[in-house]
Amino acid sequence: MNATLPCPCQERLPYSGLMWRFLWEYHLTVLRWARWARTEVEAWPEDLSRLDATTEFRKVVSAAVSLPDGTWQPEPRRRKGNPPLHSV
Repeated sequence: MNATLPCPCQERLPYSGLMWRFLWEYHLTVLRWARWARTEVEAWPEDLSRLDATTEFRKVVSAAVSLPDGTWQPEPRRRKGNPPLHSV
C-alpha cells in the first residue's frame, strides 16, 4: 500500500478506538472480579453448610469500596497467610 494514500477504513478508526478501549476496560473488570472471587472462595470452609448466607451476603456488600472515579469494587477478604493480590 502506498504510504501517501489514506487507509481505506480511516473513517472507522475513532470507532475502533472506542471499541478497543471498551474491551480493555471490560477485561480489567473481569480480571479484578476473578481475583476477588478467588479470595472469597478460598476463605470458605470445607463444609459450606456452616455459612450463614445472609451474613455472607452482608459481608460482600459492606466490603464494597468506592474508587476515585466513582465506581466501586469489592474489598477482598484474605485468609491468614494469603499474599495480597496485585491491583490491576
